Amino acid sequence: MPYSSLRDWARSRLQWPDNPARPPAPPSVRQVTGWLTRRPSTLTEDEHQQLKAVLDACPELATAHRLVRGFGNMLTQQTSVLLPAWIEDAAEADRPD
Repeated sequence: MPYSSLRDWARSRLQWPDNPARPPAPPSVRQVTGWLTRRPSTLTEDEHQQLKAVLDACPELATAHRLVRGFGNMLTQQTSVLLPAWIEDAAEADRPD
């Protein structure tokens, strides 16, 4: 029995959606890197939600995000006096082995 005939037979007897919903594709490494390094104000609401989901799923990445944000804030606010504390925080951060 050819595939199309089998599919048509199954659709006639089963509850079979014409276009089954596919789960969304996971974000690419490039997308996540962009979300981590861009200013939060430039992210769309959808990007904020996707970033939150990624960070919730990966505590190590959440730590990296916190460190990147802190470093970016030091650069934009010109608070280099905070750099030694940031370096210490980064050195003590949990990192995957």
